[in-house]
Amino acid sequence: MIAAELLARADAARAAGDVETMRAALVAAFAAARSAGDHQAMAAAALALPASQPFGVYPGQLPALLHEAYEAAGTLPDRCRLAAALARSWAYGGDATRAARFADQAQRLAAEVGTAEAAADALDAALLAHWGPDDFTERISLAARLGDVAAHLTEPEARLSAQLWRLTTAWECLDIVAVQRQLRALDIVAEETGSARAAFFAVSRRAMQALATGDLAAAGPLIARTEAAGAEVAEPDVQAVLHSLSAMRAMVASDLSALREEAAAFAAFGAAEGIPSVSAEAAVLWLAAGQPDQAGQLVAQLMADGVAGVARDVDFLLQVSCAVRVAAALGLTDLCREGAEALKPYAGRGPGARTGASRPPGGSGGWPGRGSRYVPRAGCGCAGTIPAGGLWATRARPSGWPI
Repeated sequence: MIAAELLARADAARAAGDVETMRAALVAAFAAARSAGDHQAMAAAALALPASQPFGVYPGQLPALLHEAYEAAGTLPDRCRLAAALARSWAYGGDATRAARFADQAQRLAAEVGTAEAAADALDAALLAHWGPDDFTERISLAARLGDVAAHLTEPEARLSAQLWRLTTAWECLDIVAVQRQLRALDIVAEETGSARAAFFAVSRRAMQALATGDLAAAGPLIARTEAAGAEVAEPDVQAVLHSLSAMRAMVASDLSALREEAAAFAAFGAAEGIPSVSAEAAVLWLAAGQPDQAGQLVAQLMADGVAGVARDVDFLLQVSCAVRVAAALGLTDLCREGAEALKPYAGRGPGARTGASRPPGGSGGWPGRGSRYVPRAGCGCAGTIPAGGLWATRARPSGWPI
C-alpha cells in the first residue's frame, strides 16, 4: 500500500477516535514513504505521530522516526515543523533536555521561515520544553508571545494552543479573573470551530475548575460531558484525564470507595510505566482513602534518595508536594522538613506546571502541545487536580492546587 493511502487511513482512524489504528497506519505510511524515497510523505507521517503519543510514557521509536524525517527534510518549513515535533515528542517522553534543544532549533528556523504559523508552532513546542519549576518567568513570556501570534491566525489548532497555555499560566499566577476569561475563550474556540477536540479541552478544563472550587453539583455533568467528548477524539490521554477527574471528585467528596479504586489505578499505572509522579499521586490517594501503610510504602520507595533524587522537571513540584503531604500525615519529620525547604522558593505558585493535561497541555495530559502541530496534551493541563498535587497525565492542563 502506498504512503498516501496509509496516511488517509490514519486520518480516518483519528476521525473515528481510534488512536492505535492511527499510530499503526502512520508508522506504516512512514515506512512506505521511506522505501519510495518520498521525503514529503515521510514528513507528513512523522508530523502526525506525536498526536498518538501518550504523555509521560517511554516514547519508543517515535523520536527516531521524527529525527530521520528531520534529517531528510527538503524544505525549511518542513524542517522547522519537524524540529518542533521532535521537541514535543521528547517532552511527552519525559526528556526535557533533548526537547529544549529541538525547541530552540525550531524557534531559530521559524525566524527564517518568517510566517506566523511557523512562529506559533515553535512557541508551542518551546512551552512544552520549558515546563519545569524554574522556567516560570520564561513560560509566562512564551505564553504571552504565543497569544500575540495566534491572535492573528484563523487556524483552530493555533488558537486552541494559545488559549490553553494562557489558561495554564493564569493558574500558575493565581489570576482567577484570567482563568475565567481563558475558560470562556476555550468555550468560544469550541463553539466557533465545531471541533470535538476543542470541545473536549474546553469541557475538561471546566470540570477541573468546578472541582478545584469544590462545586460537585457542577462537576458531575461536566465530567459526563468530558467522557462523551473524549469518546469522539483520538487523544491517547483521554482515559488519564477521566481518571484524574474521577480522583479529583473522590477527593472533594471524601468518597473512600472511589479513592481506593483510583489509588490502585494510579499505583498500577505509575509502576507499569515507571512514572514517579503518578505513583506519588497514588500515595496521596491512598492516604485520603484511609490506607496510610500503602501511602507510606510508596513514598519511601519514591523518596529513597531524598529530594535531591527527584528530577527538576515538569513533575518536580508535583512529586515533592505529594511526598510532603504524606510525610506530614505520617510523621516522617526529616522528609517533611527537606521537602518543605525544597518547595519554599515556589510558595504562592498556582497549579499550572503539572503541580498539569495538556500537557497538557498536554495531557492530555495533559496539562499542553499535541495534535496536528499545536495544542497542549489533552491530559496536559486539563484535569488532574488534588490538594498539593496534580493527577496523572495532566500536563498542558493545570493540575494541582496551590502549593
